[in-house]
Amino acid sequence: MYSLDFRGSTQASIRQRKYTSAQKRLQAIYERRNVMEQVSQQWDALEAARAQIKQLESQVKASKIALETVNEEFLSGSKTTLDVLTAEQELSNAQVELVKIEQNVILSAYKLLALLGKLTAPNLDLNVSIYDPQSDYDQMPFWGINISHDQRINDQILSNKTMKQAEATNDF
Repeated sequence: MYSLDFRGSTQASIRQRKYTSAQKRLQAIYERRNVMEQVSQQWDALEAARAQIKQLESQVKASKIALETVNEEFLSGSKTTLDVLTAEQELSNAQVELVKIEQNVILSAYKLLALLGKLTAPNLDLNVSIYDPQSDYDQMPFWGINISHDQRINDQILSNKTMKQAEATNDF
């Protein structure tokens, strides 16, 4: 009989698996840091947008006051139609910017929820049926065998054996 030495290939396989394991650990660390950085950036964007909303709300309020003032001056004859139109345009621009920033706040909040894994139907109280993966998993065959079906067959065989034993001994 020949003695084959597989020690070298076994050690190489072990070494390869150790390197693969280490690589996967490093990849997990990298991904965790990446998500943490994205969460931090998204939080900063959300806070900046919220601060801008306060500034733009005061700008809209000031533009409304300016428009009212220009309208009164127009009625008294000291301002032209162009001055009124300019004041209306400034108010309109401020309102548009405010809506854009409000949209950014909403989008930033949803992006933050998604990064944190909270953007799910149960967390959002959506009126939809929630998918339960466990029920599908329980119904799927395991390695080509449906365990719950096999268990029922085993139960039937067992009950048939006990029935046959009972019939043989006339215990029923």
